[in-house]
Amino acid sequence: MALDLSGIIQSAPQLLRDLPFMVNLMQLVFYAGLVLTFGGLIMRAYKGYLSRTMKILGRVVFGFLALVCGIGISWLIPPFSSVPVYAILQVIFFNIIIGGAISALVIYAVLRMISYNVFNIPGIEKRIKKLDGLKHKGIEVQRKEHASGRAGIRHPVRLAGVVGLAVFLVFGLAGFQGFPNVLAELGFTQ
Repeated sequence: MALDLSGIIQSAPQLLRDLPFMVNLMQLVFYAGLVLTFGGLIMRAYKGYLSRTMKILGRVVFGFLALVCGIGISWLIPPFSSVPVYAILQVIFFNIIIGGAISALVIYAVLRMISYNVFNIPGIEKRIKKLDGLKHKGIEVQRKEHASGRAGIRHPVRLAGVVGLAVFLVFGLAGFQGFPNVLAELGFTQ
């Protein structure tokens, strides 16, 4: 049960130099995830027609607003525990998540009220024309497949997709050796 810490001790200065970058990167990824999550929830409230670009833009903008407002109201959320570790985690993450969720729900309700009976007639007509064109194209492709006898999974492109998926799964599953154990990678043993 000997623990070899020499490698960890030798790499400690480099880890300490990289620590601010790693923490900032993790924080950025965390905030980006919250922005997309809150924005996705909020954009479900808008009942009018929007293009794909406007949906993505709205998701990012409203998600960012929910996060900023959530951080702004996070100090109002009472602590759940007096244990120092929980208090630190709560201040860093839980208060922000709860505050952001409250902000997202408020913005959701307000956006739902703002978009009440909103109809973008030109946008809806444009989408109907596009879907009608896709419908006619689909009918034509379906007729050609039935005429050539390659309907369903027998189409060469679909067969290539099935074979590609099967090969990838066999290759990936054959090389699977279990989930990595972080403690074992650091040299800790049972």
